[in-house]
Amino acid sequence: MKKLIAILFLALPFFANAQTQDEKTAAAVNNLLYVMDVPVCKSDTTIVADEKAKFKYNSGCGDHLFWKVINDYRLKAVPYLLAAIDNTEATQAKLPDGKGHYLMGDVALMALRETIHDMPVEELAGKKVSDYSDSWKFYTKELKDIKKRKALKEALTKWYDEHKNNLIFEKSDVFGNCTCAGKHPVGGFYRIKKEGEVEEAPKKAERKTPIKAGTTQKEKDAPAIPVKENAIPAAVPQGQQLKKTE
Repeated sequence: MKKLIAILFLALPFFANAQTQDEKTAAAVNNLLYVMDVPVCKSDTTIVADEKAKFKYNSGCGDHLFWKVINDYRLKAVPYLLAAIDNTEATQAKLPDGKGHYLMGDVALMALRETIHDMPVEELAGKKVSDYSDSWKFYTKELKDIKKRKALKEALTKWYDEHKNNLIFEKSDVFGNCTCAGKHPVGGFYRIKKEGEVEEAPKKAERKTPIKAGTTQKEKDAPAIPVKENAIPAAVPQGQQLKKTE
């Protein structure tokens, strides 16, 4: 009995630190409170389309923390982002005029627009971002009233529930909030699937073993056998470390 108690005692830290996928997703979305840069444009921003341009973080197009949530969790994060729309806690991202900070609900909406380009944020809000001289004022003025935030949250949640099973990922370098230059950090976005459209089939794995003379077509089409290599893989640079939530 004492041995069993000892084992359970030693296992407590493991169970205390273990998180379900839902808990990890919720924590990641909650960490958007610590973003320093978000993808919005001021009216005087001039962007020249350049396919060779390199995307830069913290340049008015979002920081690593912002894009990490979208890239790592994709549609799993959507319900948590929707729930955060009426969250009025201030984030670390400063407004372009320096007179305040974006709210958690603002950043959640930006993340939603980058995740699903067809999400009708402007239509359901009853106001276009382009109606303001600076796009960021859509959040600070149009959504200043908490009642409007709650109404938009409810409408967008209903829209997502109706369309979540009919979304498809499109590879693209087009952004949802701002026409930033360079390769998209996520590689694309979700949109509503067109009638008859199907997901792109994954490419066949490249064959690593040589094909000998006299090999039949059936043998050629067989799955390739991976070849073990002795080369040591290069270290993968780690992204910005997330701050722990309480």
